[in-house]
Amino acid sequence: MSEKSISVGIGELHVSNEPTVVFIAHGLGSCIGVCMCDKKIRIGGMAHIMLPEDNGAEARVPAKFADTGIPKLLETLLEKGAEKFRLEVKLAGGAKMFSLPGDNHKFDIGRRNFEAVKIALKSLGLHITASEVGGTCGRTVFLYPRTGKVLVKIIGQQPKEI
Repeated sequence: MSEKSISVGIGELHVSNEPTVVFIAHGLGSCIGVCMCDKKIRIGGMAHIMLPEDNGAEARVPAKFADTGIPKLLETLLEKGAEKFRLEVKLAGGAKMFSLPGDNHKFDIGRRNFEAVKIALKSLGLHITASEVGGTCGRTVFLYPRTGKVLVKIIGQQPKEI
């Protein structure tokens, strides 16, 4: 059985229980790939979060923002039969891609994204199971929704399961 790769672009979210699907978010820099899986019913989803909050700006693209994308991912999984208490939540990305003189973290979008993701998850009663975030390198994340397996690939390194 060959894999069916589905690219999860900025501001997108996908959910599946198909046995051959693998979700891939390529080149996560400051963005965060949020992966959620319910292994009991073999379903999972990924959101590609770009910014901490939408401030009412783009309700039509909820997955672009932590404060709207994470609730939307959860809602979509619950609609398809997942149970919140069974969800595993794994994160990748959130790197600091640029340093500016006198930088006071204002422009550290990766850090701000990670903080916003943690707040959104906590407000929904969800906990992070595993993560590969921060640093200064971009990552590609792979989610196998039926098994909950998450692989993170950093350029020049072997993929790492989280």
